[in-house]
Order: sequence, then structure tokens, then C-alpha cells
Amino acid sequence: MYKRINTKKIRIGNTFIGGANHVLVQSMCNIKTENYDEVIKQINRCTALGAEAMRVSILDQKDALSVSKIKKEIKIPLIADIHFDADLA
Repeated sequence: MYKRINTKKIRIGNTFIGGANHVLVQSMCNIKTENYDEVIKQINRCTALGAEAMRVSILDQKDALSVSKIKKEIKIPLIADIHFDADLA
């Protein structure tokens, strides 16, 4: 039987990963993040199917500004993959 490696427990939103916690099910949106209404719909569909965290791509300022609108409408942690521009972080 496989024995899990003991890892450090960390918090993502109200969810913990690592340590003795279960493996977190996550997915990534395939819609441009600036289209926040569609992103919210996709995240809510994924949540209904069992996703416990979602990732979005942040490629520019429009994407970055959409994150706060998205966060207000979802119930699971949102992870931003910031590309090419450290200032967007």
C-alpha cells in the first residue's frame, strides 16, 4: 500500500492542503479572465462538479482587474497564474 509523504499544511482561502488533508481537486478556466461573467459561470459549473479551487490566467491589467469581480461571485479559492509581468502581482 502506498504511504503518503508528510507535507507542510498550508491554507488556501478557507481550505487547507498538505499534511493529512485530502488532495484538493482543482481546474483551470479556459476563458480569457477579462470576460469575468463567463469565467464566473465556468467556475460555478466546475464547483458543482466537485472542483475545490480554480485557476485563472492573468496576462494583462484587464485580467488583473477582473479578479475582484470574480472572487465576489464564487465560493471556492481562486488562484491567479500571473504571466510575464511581476507588477500585476
